[in-house]
Amino acid sequence: MVELKEVINPRQTVLITCKSNVEIMGKEIEKENIMPVAWHTPLSYDPPLYGIALHKNRFSLKLVRSSGNFIVNFMPYSFRNQVNKLGKVSGEFVEKFEETLLTKDDGETLDCPRITEALAYIECEVLNEVDAGDHVFVIGKVVHVVKVKEGKRLLYKGNSEFTTTED
Repeated sequence: MVELKEVINPRQTVLITCKSNVEIMGKEIEKENIMPVAWHTPLSYDPPLYGIALHKNRFSLKLVRSSGNFIVNFMPYSFRNQVNKLGKVSGEFVEKFEETLLTKDDGETLDCPRITEALAYIECEVLNEVDAGDHVFVIGKVVHVVKVKEGKRLLYKGNSEFTTTED
């Protein structure tokens, strides 16, 4: 039987950034995180809505729920190695901005980091969540959109392999 991922890939991969205070080993600390997400989609133009699917055991889901916001960073193909590395470690135990040397900047309207190297980014406030099996589909109200530059988009093929779009 063919697996779903064999049919739906390649899919554009983005990096979700989030930040919140969380309790880790009995201590309250502020944590920032970056997570690769290939399951994401625009949902509505009016009002502008964007959705991301996060696995229920991911640290990023905990941060997004706590803060009520997230930023979707559209990454260029040239960052495929950093994106691949980000998907293999948890932000609960690793400082991912330091680990990948991605440049952190403040969101324009949200208290949330964004990635300077991104081609574009979308700032979202959490509007709703939908239970979706082993994932939670987070619906965000788009509060700010910026297209920084053109570039080849990053597409995930599966099994840690990437491809890109043509210019």
